[in-house]
Amino acid sequence: ANDASGRAIVFGMKLTDEALAPGQGGGNEGGEEPTPEPEPTDTMTIAEALAVGDGNTIGGIIEGVVISNMDLNNLTSKKGMYVQDETGALQLRLSADHTIAFGTKVRVDLTSATLGAYGGAVQVTVDSSKVTEVSTGNAVTPKTVTMADFLANKYEGQYIALEGVQVVDADLSKTWVMDGAHTSINMEDAAGNKFVVFSSKYASYGAETVAQGSGTIKGISSINKGT
Repeated sequence: ANDASGRAIVFGMKLTDEALAPGQGGGNEGGEEPTPEPEPTDTMTIAEALAVGDGNTIGGIIEGVVISNMDLNNLTSKKGMYVQDETGALQLRLSADHTIAFGTKVRVDLTSATLGAYGGAVQVTVDSSKVTEVSTGNAVTPKTVTMADFLANKYEGQYIALEGVQVVDADLSKTWVMDGAHTSINMEDAAGNKFVVFSSKYASYGAETVAQGSGTIKGISSINKGT
């Protein structure tokens, strides 16, 4: 486990109203003040957090911007959150439902969290109390990526844009959510590369008919059981 974060340990003690006699206690009479223990404030990039490897303790604190949009309600659980910095992104599952908005910068204490996976995608379970909002309304710009890199899962969990894609003919009459169930709409590009757009049954746009014609789609890159 990577546990060299310089975390401080605060020893417990019972306080009373009794005055200390000269020489008692842990004071340093007449000497210099002792050097305080460091606070556990060491930060790491998301790329560094991912590098610890599956099943290992992350041992640090990350800062990033929330790229999952609660207004769209397009996650299967309100405990879910995606956070991104300049080096990568991380899917979090909090211990309680949250309402943290898209574009909010957060600080997440992962000093004791374990890097895990769900359905083949990287996921970290973290207590909600370990997430602190830093600022709101931060700009979020998707990365325009190639189809080859997207299909190779090089941008897992990140907010991306794919150009020149369209819904396959067989799905053009569908809505993004069908029959009140989680729905995958099949997509393709001119070269015949295939992928899906997943929408949860809770998605606020679920009743809308899928986009017609080719263009650019923006969303969070993810993988689920190989898809």
